[in-house]
Amino acid sequence: MRISIRSVAILICAALPLSCGGSTGVLVASAWDPGLTVDMLVVQTSVAGGAPASMTFKAPGGSGPMASPFRVLVSSPPDKSVEVGVQASEGGRVVATGRVSVTPGHAEILQLALELVPVADARCGDGTVDAGELCDDGNREDRDSCTNACTCARCGDGILQLFAGAASGSCQASVVEECDDGNTVSGDGCSADCKRE
Repeated sequence: MRISIRSVAILICAALPLSCGGSTGVLVASAWDPGLTVDMLVVQTSVAGGAPASMTFKAPGGSGPMASPFRVLVSSPPDKSVEVGVQASEGGRVVATGRVSVTPGHAEILQLALELVPVADARCGDGTVDAGELCDDGNREDRDSCTNACTCARCGDGILQLFAGAASGSCQASVVEECDDGNTVSGDGCSADCKRE
């Protein structure tokens, strides 16, 4: 069987029950938002609830963006459910995902379009220390050891620390401040260690 497709087509047959010459399976065309840059796809397949098989695909030559849609042919036994999950990544960060489950009949290749859904962008306050963040305690409380800008609270930052906080990310534990006038100069009503004068 020969399949001619404009974009990349890959036969996933390792770890699946039928040989690549089988005539039953699913052709999945995964597409993503044109505003996303995708440099790697991880395709995970499972037949009839069995152990998943996973394959990783990169752009031709191993660098640069991949073309959307990306087509994958999954061989399967007839009348068995096939689940296909796709993760699109850029620079090691997942940017979109999709999943589909179908059951092809005997000698049938189902063709499906799978629109990958963008993953929410990393943001300060999501509980994960991302690039450019010193800490991320997962809340929007500015007066603890990690500020709303995901920087370490410190005496002299102009934010009155009302809550002692444990160390978070690369920040040390913080203490409750009596005052914070935005500087570390004593003699102006608030000392260099944020105590009232």
